[in-house]
Amino acid sequence: MAKAKKRGLKGYYLTTFLIGLGFFTMGLMDPLYDTYVPIFLARFVESKAVIGSIMTFDNILAIFLIPIFSAISDRTQTKIGRRMPFIVICLPITAVAFGLIPFSALSALWILIVLVFVLNLFKQAVCADARYDPW
Repeated sequence: MAKAKKRGLKGYYLTTFLIGLGFFTMGLMDPLYDTYVPIFLARFVESKAVIGSIMTFDNILAIFLIPIFSAISDRTQTKIGRRMPFIVICLPITAVAFGLIPFSALSALWILIVLVFVLNLFKQAVCADARYDPW
């Protein structure tokens, strides 16, 4: 009879570090987002009330999307866990969308709005799965 191989905590250090680094980076992203996106929006929109409304949009998305993505991930069963697929897929998409925001601000308002929506959609999916569960 084969003895079951026990995996200690040592095997999770790298995974925990990488996930922590991703969430640390997302934490740094918020002040940059809140500082520069209004400047980019001001290029197209003169009304500060409209800019403020657009900036409030991510908070409204969070209220609705975090519970939805949490419920979906709670019902997900994969080889890498319940939440890891969301983190592995959504975190890089969030990073790319965030990196493209300055370039979209050079193009058109609708591209900037779509990119801000995509960024916030995937960011909320990652935030919903912030409690990493490897099993």
